Amino acid sequence: DTANVAAKATEASTADLSRSRGEYGGVSSLTKRWVHTIENRSKIPLERLRPYLTDEMIDKAIRGLIRAEVTPTGKAVDLPGVKIFQAAKSSFR
Repeated sequence: DTANVAAKATEASTADLSRSRGEYGGVSSLTKRWVHTIENRSKIPLERLRPYLTDEMIDKAIRGLIRAEVTPTGKAVDLPGVKIFQAAKSSFR
């Protein structure tokens, strides 16, 4: 039992080891999290990320493609699975 208690004591989390309570009752602690930086966007295997992309993210990317490639040239681009076309809309003031 003593060995188990000692083993658990050595497995304390970073938050447990860094927790401090302020004079007015505030508590602070240190937490760890995984972060990333993109080093080379062209090497990212986008197919692996597909399950994590929401429809809103995909719509945003398509709108970006339309702004970058379709709008300046005036010609629709071929994007499998997507129909890109012009729609007319009247506006009143």
